[in-house]
Amino acid sequence: MTEDEWLTATDPAPMIGVVRDGATERKLRLLALACCWRFEYLLDTEGGELRHRPPEDNRRRLPSEVERRRRAIAILESRIEGAVDERELWTALNNAASDGYGASRDPGDTVGHAVYAASACFDCIRRGDWEGVIATASEVPAYDALTLSSNPDLARITAFWKVSNLGQGDARWRSDIVAVEGLPEYVSALAIERNNQSNLVRDIFGNPFRPVLFSPSWRTTTATTLVARMYESREFGAMPILADALQDAGCDSADVLDHCRGPGPHVRGCWVVDLVLGKERAGNSSGTP
Repeated sequence: MTEDEWLTATDPAPMIGVVRDGATERKLRLLALACCWRFEYLLDTEGGELRHRPPEDNRRRLPSEVERRRRAIAILESRIEGAVDERELWTALNNAASDGYGASRDPGDTVGHAVYAASACFDCIRRGDWEGVIATASEVPAYDALTLSSNPDLARITAFWKVSNLGQGDARWRSDIVAVEGLPEYVSALAIERNNQSNLVRDIFGNPFRPVLFSPSWRTTTATTLVARMYESREFGAMPILADALQDAGCDSADVLDHCRGPGPHVRGCWVVDLVLGKERAGNSSGTP
């Protein structure tokens, strides 16, 4: 991958291939966390029902099953920040992934497949399969977008399996899964999410082709206080103000200033935020030791 390809990539998979070997576990976990946060909204339940699930549908997910997934996201973040130990993280990941393999036999059960994809993400995290995390996480909003559509082909497939379900073989099931994942709403949402993930990779790892030498003199009280507030609140709307503070401190790095003033997104692990907080070594935005 060239620098130009890195800056314009819309598929995060080859980008992970560039940074994975030199990245810290913390950075990779922060990327996984950012991808998981993007589908956390789907795990918002009321009375045990997942969002969007039709009230007449009896394939309910128990509150405990959903809560295990939400807890895994929170525990992963706590582990990254050193608030819990590795054993607690592994327990949470194992619990969240353990019920992810009994997917509905209905290829049109898009909500069910989204939730099982969430479980598969946690399985990838515990195995250190970072490409698997981003690939699987991108499927969740794609299934969600399909759920909200009124695509007649999806309705036809769903109606067929509601009647036939276990009476059909694996060949028909695989064929219909391929058909569902080829529907335009799914394909479009998947491409959008992969582009979103590519932006997350750039935010967390910076530009590995152009390492930034970050001067300690730029870590003024104003800059570090501002960054600490954003990091704690997970609200990064003050990044342009951070650019002003860094510039006032003598920062003349166009890469740093442009990133702060750019459109984002910014998440925990943002390479500029990490450098200001001293969480990664100066001149090493990719997290290489």
